[in-house]
Amino acid sequence: MYFILFQNPKNNRWYWSLKNNEHQTIAAGVRGYANKGDALDSVELVRRNASLFSIYDKSLKKWL
Repeated sequence: MYFILFQNPKNNRWYWSLKNNEHQTIAAGVRGYANKGDALDSVELVRRNASLFSIYDKSLKKWL
């Protein structure tokens, strides 16, 4: 997996997406950031904390 960091030419905001090995987007930073450094900080936050994220199963109505 890998991250793509890019700037939208329409609004000049920075975004990121997380791609799997088949190059499909599996997560995205949809907020948009005014500067590249803030977008990179967001990527690092996801990278560092992904294993700590909780999972809620709506079908079971409980946290896994």
